[in-house]
This record gives sequence, C-alpha cells and structure tokens, in this order.
Amino acid sequence: MLLEHDHGRAFVRKMEEATLAALRGDQNRDEEIASFALAYVSLLREHISKEDDILYPLAERVIPEEMRDDIIREYDAAESRVPAGYGEHYAGVIARYAAEPLEQAA
Repeated sequence: MLLEHDHGRAFVRKMEEATLAALRGDQNRDEEIASFALAYVSLLREHISKEDDILYPLAERVIPEEMRDDIIREYDAAESRVPAGYGEHYAGVIARYAAEPLEQAA
C-alpha cells in the first residue's frame, strides 16, 4: 500500500512535467497527460477500494477498544490545525483551472 503512494506521486509528477511542457508550447503532450491522469485515477480507485474493503476492517478488528478514543482525539486535533477554508480554497483553484481554456493558461 505504501508503494502505491509512491506510484501516485510519480503519476502526479509526470502529469505536472507534461503539462508544463505543453504550456511552454510542446503541442504533443495531450496523450501523455491523459495517460498519466487515467493511470492515476485507476491507482486511486484500486487503492481506496483496498483501504475500504481490507485495511479499515482489519484495523477495526485489531485496534483495541481502549485505544480508539485516543486515536479519534488525535485525528480531531490534527483536523483542527487545518486552516479555515483550506478545502474550499483548493476546490476553487481546481474549478478555475478546469474552466480555463488551455491557451489562456500559459
């Protein structure tokens, strides 16, 4: 599962490199960008399925009940450190890029 995180970061890095090359004028990057994006989506779907169907049920069985309150408390503490509007900000960034024609992005 950890290796899949590395593969995911590699797909994102390759998409970024190909996109930046396209923005610099390399007209032959569309298929490359799409290929990396589709591979990343496939990886994410499979990874999330493994988490949902295997990892989380396993954790439910092996994590002692007395540890769960501490885990939830630490999770809540980490969430409280996320700046207000963080998710909304990046959702807006994505929406703006998705709506922007490619030739204006350069």
